[in-house]
This record gives sequence, structure tokens and C-alpha cells, in this order.
Amino acid sequence: PIPPDRAEIAIEVINGGGVAGAGSKMKALLEEKGYKVSKVGNAKEYTYDKTEIHVKASKNNYLATLEGDLKDSYSLGSSSATLADDASTDAQVIVGKE
Repeated sequence: PIPPDRAEIAIEVINGGGVAGAGSKMKALLEEKGYKVSKVGNAKEYTYDKTEIHVKASKNNYLATLEGDLKDSYSLGSSSATLADDASTDAQVIVGKE
């Protein structure tokens, strides 16, 4: 199967592990792979040990592509197609401590 066009999905990167610069590092990696990162921010609490990926149900075809692009650089935790349909981005990557 043909992988989905990475430039067609808007991603929000959230620093969930509290490591300084982790969000910017993830943004650079994703953009290098052709994704569009529209927001970078911090989680309310730095309680994420592993990186999580969440996409809208309508963008479920991107889940495996995102996992494949991140698995070599990050320790991945949960991935799901449960991001709210009214979220301002198509996907959310929460960077964990590992």
C-alpha cells in the first residue's frame, strides 16, 4: 500500500516528559520527514515516560506511518485514533521522557 502524504496532516507536538527542548527536537524530526507541525507546547504535567501518538479517527491511516517514523528514535507507548474530531490538529504527538 502507498503510505499517506505526510504533508497532508497537521500535527501538534507536546512535551510530556519535561525534558528541555524535547518538543523542538520532535518538531525538527517530523518536519525532516515531511510532516507539517502546526503547534508545539508543554503538557500540564510531565508524567509521560513513553511517547504517545493520537490521531483523529478520520486520519487513522497515518497512525502506522507515524509509528514507523518515530520507533527508531523514541520509545513508543500508546497509539490510538481517539483524538477528538474537533481538535485543532489532525494528530498529537506527546513526547515522553524516554
